[in-house]
This record gives sequence, C-alpha cells and structure tokens, in this order.
Amino acid sequence: MMCVKNDLTDSFFKCIQKIRHNSKNIFQTMPSAEFHTMFSIRSLTEEENTDAIPVSRLLDRNSVTPQAMSKMLKTLETKGYIERHTSQANRRNTLVTITPKGQRLLEVTEENAITFVSEVEKKIGADKMNEFFELSDMFFSALEEVRDNFKEKEVDYNG
Repeated sequence: MMCVKNDLTDSFFKCIQKIRHNSKNIFQTMPSAEFHTMFSIRSLTEEENTDAIPVSRLLDRNSVTPQAMSKMLKTLETKGYIERHTSQANRRNTLVTITPKGQRLLEVTEENAITFVSEVEKKIGADKMNEFFELSDMFFSALEEVRDNFKEKEVDYNG
C-alpha cells in the first residue's frame, strides 16, 4: 500500500526545518548544546541546594549518552566553565560545579535569551506566545507517543 504525501506532511517538515534553522545559536554567546548543559547543571544545583551535582543526575535530566555527556563536560571544562572532581562520599561518582567564569557566561546568555524572547513577544504578543507553547506541549507529547509506538517500514536496499 502506497502512502500519499499530503499538505500536513509538507507543513510538518517545513515547520521542523524552520524551528531548527531559527533556533540555532540565537543566544550568540555560546553554542546551544553548551548552554543547555550549563543550564541543567545550574538548575540541578539549585533544586538540590548544593554546589556540585553528580554526572549521573545530568544524564537523568538530559537525553544523551554517557559518552556524549562526557565529551560535552570535557569541552566545558577545557573552556573553564565547569570543574569536575571525584566525590569524597563515593569515589565512583564524578561531581560537576560551575566556575565563576561559567556562571558569568550563563548569566549573560540568559540576559540575551530574555531580550530575544521579549522582542518576539513584542511582535506577536504574550497571549499568542502562550497559546503557541500550549499547542507545542500537546504537539510534542503526541510526537513522543507516536514515536514510541511507531513501527517503521523496513527498507530493501537490494531491490
């Protein structure tokens, strides 16, 4: 049975492309993956009222492999934004802290994000933005549910 491509399919892919294209490095101060990792570190330290968090907590919070997280933390450490050290309580755990340099960069990046979102709000209004966020939540929940249950068709590369 052949599936027919429709306008919704085209619109879906165009929307995803626009989101990816327009969200690339909007903060300018650091790559978005670094920002999200730093933001997660700070959020976790605030939630748990501590200065350092285990890498395992970062893995729980972010959907990345341990190898990808290790590479990201090495990048952030090389740039002087974080420090890693072994936990005194459990020597098998590595703890992560944000350095003063990393904290300042995170603050400036957030200031840029606040300004950026404020400019978008001026263009379309807070009500429309909130409506978009509500619809986005529904949309992404549906995407997750469908993705988790979706059965892809096999591709025969020989024929």
